[in-house]
Amino acid sequence: KRAWEGMQREVRGEGVAGPLDVRAPEAGNGRAGSAGLQRQLTQQREQVKRNQLSRSILGLPHGDTRREAWLAVDSFSSAWVSSWPSAQNRCEAREFREIFCTYLGRESPAVRALVGKSIACSGRGPPRVCDAFGVQLGLATLNDRAHGNCHDDIFSRVIGDALHAGLRGKEEPREIFSAVIPPVTLNGTAGTRGKNGIVPDGRLHCKLRESRTARCTGTRGQAHPSVRWRGTTVQRGPEQPPAEHLLEGKTIHRGGPHYMSARARDDGQGGAVADRANLVQRDYEARAAALDAKPHVQAWNNGSRDAVSSVLRSFGTVRSLVVGAYAEASDDLHQLFDCVVESASKQHWRRIGARSAKEARSYFATTLRRAWGVHFAREFARHRIRRVVFVGAPRRQPGRPLATADGDWPALSAGEFAAHALRVGGAWAGGPPGRR
Repeated sequence: KRAWEGMQREVRGEGVAGPLDVRAPEAGNGRAGSAGLQRQLTQQREQVKRNQLSRSILGLPHGDTRREAWLAVDSFSSAWVSSWPSAQNRCEAREFREIFCTYLGRESPAVRALVGKSIACSGRGPPRVCDAFGVQLGLATLNDRAHGNCHDDIFSRVIGDALHAGLRGKEEPREIFSAVIPPVTLNGTAGTRGKNGIVPDGRLHCKLRESRTARCTGTRGQAHPSVRWRGTTVQRGPEQPPAEHLLEGKTIHRGGPHYMSARARDDGQGGAVADRANLVQRDYEARAAALDAKPHVQAWNNGSRDAVSSVLRSFGTVRSLVVGAYAEASDDLHQLFDCVVESASKQHWRRIGARSAKEARSYFATTLRRAWGVHFAREFARHRIRRVVFVGAPRRQPGRPLATADGDWPALSAGEFAAHALRVGGAWAGGPPGRR
């Protein structure tokens, strides 16, 4: 009895319902047996402890990395904790240290010894000063591919797993705009990557709910943290039938505007990635309008000033797959994850030896959540580690990215390609290809 009353004192006034709400002689009343009572006691007590810890952390000032981490992390962020090392879910020692400290919102082991040193940014801006958390290093504009590598490695994995799971689609589907954008604009000229911003990271046929990324508000226009869904809205949108969706991947880094936004501060879990997700559709519409305004694009479309925008509208809302610095993800990415798990379960349950798709679903949900969570966290750790060499280094000349060759490349010859096309019967130089 004394033990029961002691546990009651722990949870009194916390507003968490459970078996400790009744007196000791009434414990377990209304139950067929005692099975599960210990678990319910543990859940009630741990929820109270969690709420107390949350109040303590939320009392920290906005911008404190511990508060930021607490509000950011989700089920992907913590996947590494329960993941066994494997060929797929492995990290080097220095990567693991970065993941662990970032998850707790603490200093970066890779850069904390470099605090105060200059980070020479490319361009004309002043240098940044390295901090113990690696925030300034992550935000710096440098002549490297760290940002691109982080983005590409994450979303190549996501789209690739979706295709392996049986969803129909394609990574970077340029062909959807090939009829309305000239090839030189769509694909870029020699020596460029064709950064027109209109090609999404993926195109998949899947079943997603109606897109809702706007910030939830109350009757007086104030955010309601208690009713958000991953920092987004009161609830997820209604279910929609399967359809073709364009998917745009985005990564955000600590210290940027989205982690400093009101949504990240006030809207509960996932506010930063939700803030970034809300801008994706607007950005795509602006890029399509900018392309439609170009004279050579209008000429390509027989004078039409709405051709690119029309193609974009035909796919509905561009779905925003946002991954944050704490390996957290936007709601659209969580929805896509559910689609991948469902498809993999239905398509491959026999191959893995399961007795049913339902039994396979548990396996795929656990395996893929761990795989994606570890992958997200590891890529952000690698992003920081790759950039450590820039701390204290002299400023590099702008416009000369690392690891590029000087001079012309003989293989980039239109004349040689024309001759090759003639030899093999190619359509570009010699008309329709013949059968061989």
